[in-house]
Amino acid sequence: TSQRFFDMMSCYFPRIGWVDDLLGLDDVPLKLSLSTENGEEVAIAKELSAHLGGILVPTVSGNGSIDLMMPACTKAAGISLLADRWRIPLSRCVAFGDNDNDIEMLGLVGAGYAMENASERARSAAARLCPSNREHGVLQTLEDIFGL
Repeated sequence: TSQRFFDMMSCYFPRIGWVDDLLGLDDVPLKLSLSTENGEEVAIAKELSAHLGGILVPTVSGNGSIDLMMPACTKAAGISLLADRWRIPLSRCVAFGDNDNDIEMLGLVGAGYAMENASERARSAAARLCPSNREHGVLQTLEDIFGL
């Protein structure tokens, strides 16, 4: 990978680092991110899915990116874990998403919002639509929910 890609990913992954050999890691990776040409990610994710046999689950995360996730390590799994720990019914939870890596989460919660600029699959999974990321849709919607 390039230094440019590494620098861009640093804003999403604060513990990112360079390694010479993935087999030498003294850690359990929960997610790998792949960068493809924008527009090719859906086809590549489908091909990866066919070859990985469920060992890792590829999901499109937008802008040419594909996440390879451990099967039980998803946004939906994280929300379920926290809701259970804090004794909050999932029906009372809210989630926002804009791409295919958000689909499971959007369908899990009581109020799943797809951003106006979301992928078609994310929009179909969500019960509601909110303004786009560029319009601060999450903030606008939370202000509406909390009556601010």
